Amino acid sequence: MESTGVLARTDSGLRTLDASGTHCDCPPDLPGREEQLAAVQVDTNGLEVLSRADCLSLLASVPVGRVAASVNALPVVLPVNFVVDGERVLFRTGAGTKLSAAADGSVIAFEADAYDAATRSGWSVLVQAVARVQPLDSLSSEQLAQLPAWGNRPADLLVTLGTEVISGRRIVSP
Repeated sequence: MESTGVLARTDSGLRTLDASGTHCDCPPDLPGREEQLAAVQVDTNGLEVLSRADCLSLLASVPVGRVAASVNALPVVLPVNFVVDGERVLFRTGAGTKLSAAADGSVIAFEADAYDAATRSGWSVLVQAVARVQPLDSLSSEQLAQLPAWGNRPADLLVTLGTEVISGRRIVSP
């Protein structure tokens, strides 16, 4: 019997998944396939769990993300231009905006993603961190040029997020 499954590491150990991502009792069909795929983690929804390095690399590949914060006890999700600077996510905001009011010292969520409709594949990375707001003059002119403000409003504050809590998932087309 020929196998079409892939071996995946899950929270409960190694298991074989069929093309739809559901469990099957078929062994991997190629010699060495177990070693090759053992490093790939799959969550209970069949999504690939991304490593920290993959998360940071994917974040650095797109210019726009979304910040989720609480403003007046209500959730707000706002788009931002951002850059990854080593282990930090940086974006700009203006004084007096909803984002500046919500950000300094608050725990916020930051998410960026990409999706290809043609291949039905994509990824999403989530950072949860305490936001730190500081003046833009803490950036070099080169760094500042790489970090445009969102929209036409003044954005004279820099928001930094550490990436100690980062996670990501990838949809791989069948």
